[in-house]
Amino acid sequence: MTLAVRYISARTLDTAPAEPSSPGPGEVELAPAFVGICGTDLHIFHGDMDARVAAPAVLGHEMSGRVVRVGPGVEGWQPGDAVTVMPLRWDDTCPACRAGHQHICQRLDFIGIDSPGAMQQRWTVPASTLIRLPDTLPLDRAALVEPTAVAVHDVGRAKVTEGEKVVVVGGGPVGILIALVARAAGADVRVVELSAHRRLLAEELGLTAWDPADDDVP
Repeated sequence: MTLAVRYISARTLDTAPAEPSSPGPGEVELAPAFVGICGTDLHIFHGDMDARVAAPAVLGHEMSGRVVRVGPGVEGWQPGDAVTVMPLRWDDTCPACRAGHQHICQRLDFIGIDSPGAMQQRWTVPASTLIRLPDTLPLDRAALVEPTAVAVHDVGRAKVTEGEKVVVVGGGPVGILIALVARAAGADVRVVELSAHRRLLAEELGLTAWDPADDDVP
């Protein structure tokens, strides 16, 4: 018997037993090690997404963990492999998918929102969603792969190049990740953030943070 954390209603969670089933064809059972809490998860917790999320719901789409069991027909994975999950599952049949735009599938399953997520001791997902993690990457940091991928995508879309000046408005988790990725691309980065706490965190990561209310900001 394993446990799962479930969203019940606005600002209400519980912990319930969950009996893991054997992974089916094309599926893999994981043991999540670390799970991030996304801003979307907070919206769900506050009850703002009840029209979409059917309670009780197991949340969590930012995670790292290890393979426990593999289902029939699954190749290339074995127990102990360190992984994260790309939490999108599309149908490959709708007009968007057929046009090559699977990320806006008309029946997109955002795993951890539309279907059970990683806030459980055992989690079964399609093997096709697994991303292998390098052995040198600690699992606590690996739980940030999904939001970091968002930052990498944003910086790539902006075509940031070495020596460019980049201003990131907002020093929340994704804003900080964007700033770090832009810096890694060689940009001269400034973070604009009202919160003194968030500015301090940015500075502790070696970023330059501006208070927009400060008249001395250039």
